[in-house]
Amino acid sequence: MLRMFLGLAAMLMAGAVPTNLAEQVPAFEVPNFDYHTFSTGHTPNDVLNALKKDGIISFNDVPSYAQVHRSYLDSAAACAMFAQEITTSSLITNIRYATAS
Repeated sequence: MLRMFLGLAAMLMAGAVPTNLAEQVPAFEVPNFDYHTFSTGHTPNDVLNALKKDGIISFNDVPSYAQVHRSYLDSAAACAMFAQEITTSSLITNIRYATAS
């Protein structure tokens, strides 16, 4: 009887959990600004107010963005591979010392 009750309780609790948490988060728009007009007119104040409100903004028409983005991704991948090599090398060294003792 207790198992049946616990099973029923588990099924009810599983049904109460949202299947996709992203659906539970309210949608919002990220304020977008043109890079070339960033320092003109009211734009600096608008950017500051947007950052104060939500802490996030986006820019469009950023010069050389695609090249900088590609360079960043290449550097990040190289860094991750280097870190993995160091970790693997350190792990092997540690195993050697541990088995030699």
